[in-house]
This record gives sequence, C-alpha cells and structure tokens, in this order.
Amino acid sequence: GVSNTQVSSISADDITIQPSADGKSQTFSWPVVMGAGGYRVNLIDLGNPEEPIINDSIVDGCSVTGKREEDVNYKLTILPLGNAKKGNSDATTVTSKEFSTFTPTYKTIPSGADLNEWFAANPVPDDSIGVNLNYDLEAGGSYTISGVLDFDAHWVTLRSNSKNNPATITYTDAASCINFAAPFNAKYLHFDCKGMADNVGVFGFSKNPTATRDEATGFVIFKGNTTIVNCTFNNVNGYFFWDNRKDQKVAAVQFLIDNCLVELTPSAFQKAGVIWTNKGGHINNLTISNSTFYNLTE
Repeated sequence: GVSNTQVSSISADDITIQPSADGKSQTFSWPVVMGAGGYRVNLIDLGNPEEPIINDSIVDGCSVTGKREEDVNYKLTILPLGNAKKGNSDATTVTSKEFSTFTPTYKTIPSGADLNEWFAANPVPDDSIGVNLNYDLEAGGSYTISGVLDFDAHWVTLRSNSKNNPATITYTDAASCINFAAPFNAKYLHFDCKGMADNVGVFGFSKNPTATRDEATGFVIFKGNTTIVNCTFNNVNGYFFWDNRKDQKVAAVQFLIDNCLVELTPSAFQKAGVIWTNKGGHINNLTISNSTFYNLTE
C-alpha cells in the first residue's frame, strides 16, 4: 500500500547477526521496509576491503548469509531500494553496521612500545590467572622486545588487530625471548629475531615458574593450549621453543604451530634443535601444520 514515496532507511540496531552452528557462516536479518523493492547489501572484511564477501548483492527478502571467520573486523551495509512500479525511490541513507569476531580485547598496546617496558608499567594482574587476556598490537605497528619477557603463570594472547596487516616485533637484545608457564598465544604477528643469541629460544618455559611440580613424575607441567598461528619469523638465531635449561623436567600439554613461516639462520641450523628440551622433558601433543621451517644456506 505504499506508493509515490521515498522508502525509509533501516536502524543498525534492528539488524541481527546469527552465526551458524559450525561458525563458518553468518546470517543477517532486518525488518521489512514498507514500499521497498529489495535491498542492496555489501559485506567486507575491514582488513581486506578490496575483496568484498558480499558485493552489491540485490536481496529480495529480509535476510542474507555470508561466510564468517574468526578474528575479523566486518562491515555490513544495507540500502533499501525503491520500487519503480509503485513510484517509490531509494532510501537516502545507507545503513552501516560494524562488528568483530575477535575475542574481546583486554588492552591495546600502542605502536612503538618496547614490550618489556610496557608490561613493566602495565603488569598482567595476578587475579587474572586462568583467564585469557587478549593484548592487541596495532595493525602494521612496530614493537621491540629488549630482554626476557616472562608471563609466568598468566595466560596471555599477543595479536595484531588485523589479520592482513601484522604488527612487527623485533628482538633487539641477546636475551630477547618470550617465556611462559601457562597457555600462551601469538596470532597475526611478524617476528624479526635478529637480536637474539644463538643459545636462547624465541619462546621458552619460564626460568623460575610458579607452576607446581608433580612429585610423582618429577615434571613441572603447564597445562592448556599454546598456539602460534598465522605468524612469520625472520633471523631465528637460536631455538624456536626451548625449556630454558630448566634443572627440572618440563612438560607442555598442548603446543600448536599453524600457518607459520620460520626462517632459521645458519647458527640456528647448526644447533640442530628447533624445538629443544634439555632435561628429559617433552611436549605431550605437538602439532605443526601448514607451516615451513627453512634455512637459506647449505
């Protein structure tokens, strides 16, 4: 019954987003706009806007489905279209709705920071043990690690806030490394490890962990998943992961390396230990997938 009018826009608050059960797609729904002849819909990944997921699709209905990925910032736009037969014209305003599939950010670390200094000034709270805290690094940003950065029993994720524009972390000192005794995650980062010595690891077990020693086995065990995902590494002079020459056996329950590219220098290659434990410890479940460890020299 609506004719010879300009159709109204949609409120962003009235758009619902429903992920599928497997998390691989998402359905967007909105209320009917009276008099509209359809809707022009776009969905983009803000980190890769040149390749729209839904590109100027004309939808005859009030819902549309597009793919969904973890750790993406999305933007959905909807324009209600007129109906020439009824004499109705398009809405004047395109509705935009931005949303994210990133797990919530705990804090964002500004580009240019030395992570040792930043965490010294902003320590991980002790009452967060057992909770994953996500620290975002700015897309395309530059950071340094100037010594031992030890998260001990705190569960920390370091990640770029864009999958397609990773931040760079440069190891600037012979002692540069990241140590932990709890789950640790690194995602969408580039590591330039040129400053590290050849007898340390990019990642390692905490030197003096608060983790409990299991008297029955003699192992110091840190539980949960450690994941290094979608990261690149250059100039790895030492080990990729090591037990930090602990005088006790160390056991890690889960360790996942996925979609990573790791360049080893000649000194690292001669050590013949990319993942190394010194006192009879081990990684219980190690998965390396879609990844390459390589050396450019003979």
